[in-house]
Amino acid sequence: MELFIREMRKPLLDCDPVPIRPLWDLMSEDEVEGESLDVCLQHLYKYNCPCSLAAALARTTADSILRTDLTIHHLVKSSEVGADPLPRESPGSP
Repeated sequence: MELFIREMRKPLLDCDPVPIRPLWDLMSEDEVEGESLDVCLQHLYKYNCPCSLAAALARTTADSILRTDLTIHHLVKSSEVGADPLPRESPGSP
């Protein structure tokens, strides 16, 4: 535990780069939980976090992500060739 505390960095600021990214940029809703757990565990193990603490932190983080409204990150499914897959804001949106 001492090693983890010594090696773990301070919390990230908004201007800091993300320390780790998932393997894939696109994932289904069913994959969000598993990818969140995987990314959290990889990051924590990099700093020698004890397994039981890493598991608890990863579970809490994944649960928090799953409670978040992720609809802004959804891609539009379209059968039209050349259709823009990125969601667009409605005309009245800020």
